Amino acid sequence: MTQPTRALVIAGGRDSPEAAARVLFSLGHPLPCPVLVALGRWSDELPGLLHPEMLTADTLQRARGGEAVRAGCLYLAPSDRAMGIDAEGRLTIDPLGEGAIDALFASAARHFRARLIAVLLSGDGTDGARGLTEVKHAGGIRLVQSPSDAGAPASLCHAIVADEPNVVMLVARLGPAVRALCAPSPAA
Repeated sequence: MTQPTRALVIAGGRDSPEAAARVLFSLGHPLPCPVLVALGRWSDELPGLLHPEMLTADTLQRARGGEAVRAGCLYLAPSDRAMGIDAEGRLTIDPLGEGAIDALFASAARHFRARLIAVLLSGDGTDGARGLTEVKHAGGIRLVQSPSDAGAPASLCHAIVADEPNVVMLVARLGPAVRALCAPSPAA
């Protein structure tokens, strides 16, 4: 199996489904890379916000443990479970608990290394900051939604202070930035 040029992980909590949908809409269809999305108990809201092109069985996948991650697919974590990725590029599904975003970012960083783009969206608490640091150490790119643009900015503020992400920006600009980063390189 050939490795995708890039992989995208989007995670957030309260107030994040609409922001995630806006970022995903900017990527276009077909998706340029595998996309893993975890929004905690708000994950079930996302499909209702997506463009119909993304709702096909070939694109939108409800994440299942053991499934190999493929380019062009959007894997949505169940609302009551935590998603990760193992060393072979297969999804893992575990009970949802504290630090689920950190664990997702860290596992994706171990697998995709510098090919990972991690996006942290609105949420309460501190989840995401430690995981973004793992992405940083693996050479991946870290983007964080601007706290001024979020209904639940606590996790964003914590991540900005703890990790110093590559980019902090409004959701309206996140989508185009992610699209440019996910685009295949001319040599690919």
